[in-house]
Amino acid sequence: MIERFIKESKDLCKDLPLPHPLEFYIDLCVTAFTLITRGPKKETSHFTDLLLNEYIHFLEEVIFAVEDRSKNKKKYINRVSFDSIILDD
Repeated sequence: MIERFIKESKDLCKDLPLPHPLEFYIDLCVTAFTLITRGPKKETSHFTDLLLNEYIHFLEEVIFAVEDRSKNKKKYINRVSFDSIILDD
């Protein structure tokens, strides 16, 4: 599944300017998949619930996990933010 995502992403994005390197999006995919499929049942249930019911919060958690894993490596620039006035109460 992940291999297919990587192959298709490379094919689709080969000539497109992306805000981040393609590897960033691949890291997000792999991390998201890992959060909902591996680890203690309580954690995977939490992330699955976020994915199904609070998608933006799920994406934030995925990004935090990627950032935490690549801490001090300065791997990616231009932090991604989902802050929006649309989401404000």
